[in-house]
Amino acid sequence: MLFIKDNEIEDDSLQDMCYFVGCGSCKYFNVRADMDGVESTCKRIDHKHIQFAKPWFKSYDCGQYTRTMCNDFEPDEGHVYLYKHWTDPIDYACKGDESRIKGKIWLCLDKDQSVRYAVTMRDFWYGTFLNEDGSLKWIEKMYYKRSKKSPIGYELVREDHEGNRIR
Repeated sequence: MLFIKDNEIEDDSLQDMCYFVGCGSCKYFNVRADMDGVESTCKRIDHKHIQFAKPWFKSYDCGQYTRTMCNDFEPDEGHVYLYKHWTDPIDYACKGDESRIKGKIWLCLDKDQSVRYAVTMRDFWYGTFLNEDGSLKWIEKMYYKRSKKSPIGYELVREDHEGNRIR
């Protein structure tokens, strides 16, 4: 809930508001970064090679729906209040508690949305989600395969990084 007192948003409200802030609110965001001939200004990922996995019925929008934020995040000038009062991503994303950087972020490679790779939020936050050779340090993979047993004709397959199925 947003609390405004004397035309200023109180600090707790600013932190609450940041849960609705994602990559699209960052000054390094470029909505066309995955297109040929457009340079990505994102400090975290090369959008031509790595993209956020999109929900099945939504177009790609660089993490707006995931509310993903990294420690390179800086608000753009269009988010006036956030821009004026921003101090440090850890203060807002984690409220001082780094254990809140948990969970997974689903990514796709080379615009192939049919296979999704999960990296830990902690690795994404600190920029350690890539191996030295530039490949993803993924922990889980998810994709559909044809199946006659399934009423829809497909079975969702989830595997860990060693190729073992996850149920």
